[in-house]
Amino acid sequence: MRTLSRVEFEDGLREFTDRLVSSCHPTAVVMYGSRVWGDPDDDSDLDLLVVRRTKKNWSYDRKEEVFRFLGSLPISRDLFDFVVVTPEELVRRLSMGDPFLGRIVRKGRVLYGQENLPAPERVMTKPQDSRIAREWFDHAKKHLRSSDTLWGAGEDPEIVAEHLQQGLERTLKGYLVHQGWELLKTHNLEELLADAIRFDPSFDRDDFKHTCKMITKFYDTYRYPKEETPPLTRDDIEPHLSIAKDLADSLESKVG
Repeated sequence: MRTLSRVEFEDGLREFTDRLVSSCHPTAVVMYGSRVWGDPDDDSDLDLLVVRRTKKNWSYDRKEEVFRFLGSLPISRDLFDFVVVTPEELVRRLSMGDPFLGRIVRKGRVLYGQENLPAPERVMTKPQDSRIAREWFDHAKKHLRSSDTLWGAGEDPEIVAEHLQQGLERTLKGYLVHQGWELLKTHNLEELLADAIRFDPSFDRDDFKHTCKMITKFYDTYRYPKEETPPLTRDDIEPHLSIAKDLADSLESKVG
């Protein structure tokens, strides 16, 4: 497939933005992700924050509504990733210090509606209270409770490990965003723990490090089906259950 030139991409982006604005009537459109911050290629997603009024509550329904307004597209819709929020939601989330939306507004490329967005320098880089962290912790606890329930029921250790990883990942990220950490797309618990240690050396424990390493290894190995992968056993998981809970409790206790 021929690589688009920069001029061709910009012309296509301008045409698409005009179509999005005329069909969906957003108050603002901001591009973010690899097209702005990374090293994109022709298969990179077009990540867009679309600020518009909608009566839809589910994120999936909001995206489908945008696609329906747009009609047929010249390229696969799989290359588009829309985050749709209302103007009121954007203001509220930014006032809470939402790290995801905050980074988009501060560092994204505004395609439409600059006047309807706060100035980047006025967007806080650190939450003023614990609400954002608590959202992460609440999600984390669902996974950690699931791992406990599945473990007690004697279910497949691979599924237990997956919930354990998801719970610790969300707990670590909740703690980190509360410290003003810029949200990164990573599932590596070792890397997240290393960032937490930079904020608080009390997390620099060998048992925490080893458990984060092993659960990341389990998650990476068993997340998708692979040939000739030895089965994960209960003996593999058991040493890390109490340590994972201790780490999660320690992280949450540091957030007021």
